[in-house]
Amino acid sequence: MRQLIKHKKIIILFIILAIILLIALLIILNINNQPENDDQYVRDGTVSEQIDYINEWKGKINNITDLGDYYILKNIINKYYLDYSTLFSEDISEDDSSTIMFDILAKDYIDKYQITKDNIKEHFPQITENEVYLLEGYVVSNFENKKIYIVKCLIRENQTGNLIENDLIVVCDTLNSSFAIYSDDYVKELNLGNIEVGTNFAFDLNYEIEKNSNNLYGAGTKDFDDYCQDIFETFRKLLLFAPEKAYEFLNEDFKNINFPNYSDFQTFINSNRTDIFLMTYSNYELSIEENNNVYNVYDKNDIFYLTFNTESLVNLDCTIQKFV
Repeated sequence: MRQLIKHKKIIILFIILAIILLIALLIILNINNQPENDDQYVRDGTVSEQIDYINEWKGKINNITDLGDYYILKNIINKYYLDYSTLFSEDISEDDSSTIMFDILAKDYIDKYQITKDNIKEHFPQITENEVYLLEGYVVSNFENKKIYIVKCLIRENQTGNLIENDLIVVCDTLNSSFAIYSDDYVKELNLGNIEVGTNFAFDLNYEIEKNSNNLYGAGTKDFDDYCQDIFETFRKLLLFAPEKAYEFLNEDFKNINFPNYSDFQTFINSNRTDIFLMTYSNYELSIEENNNVYNVYDKNDIFYLTFNTESLVNLDCTIQKFV
């Protein structure tokens, strides 16, 4: 009997030891699976460790290199500022323009600023009919059917020539081709600072985008000839109307050799303003340099040619030269 009890105690002891070893093994495996130092996230303008927030959306910030992404973003931004300008237009009723804007703004943006259809016009600074130029753009896509675009754009009012720089966050639902906008004031509060490609990005996304007739998007059927014509025209307009932004787009080596000071660049523009005004897109040639696509884009008047070194389709790296 005593021998049987002794055997039972030994078996129980082995079971306890096995359970302890199993728990220790699980703890070790969990520690090994924890994110390392590079698994930190930009959240509200600060870098913090990864934490499992409910409904938080996480992913890496990437350059926009896909033509589909470029035109999705471009189409949405153009539509947004067209709809925005209707708030201050006499060609559409206040009720209709307020409804359109209400439909394309993110639900938690509306809640945060307590926006209603009655007060929406008072919330936004006046921007009339305009053209929009993309200055910076990034995409984050690492969560089911959602994509986030972070964009800096320049708005030029057609009548006044006023220039307004805005930051936006655009969230797209790729299943139902709908989008929601977080406007400039919201993005400024995030205090993102200088965005670095490869940085992890965390964003609270606690609702599903409701599809409606005003928040749909389409990529269209654009090709690289359309793209080169777009960036040619964008750079031409920046040369004429926002030369300081065109100067920021210049390739650093090219800038240091040809226009080391902004005043040198202004002199070049002023001396060639008529020819720049008449610049018309002709065609492009593609070359590969150091694994990057380089687009040589030609003026139909054979006066200028531009080059765009595109690690990103939005964040351009340009040169402008005259034919000799």
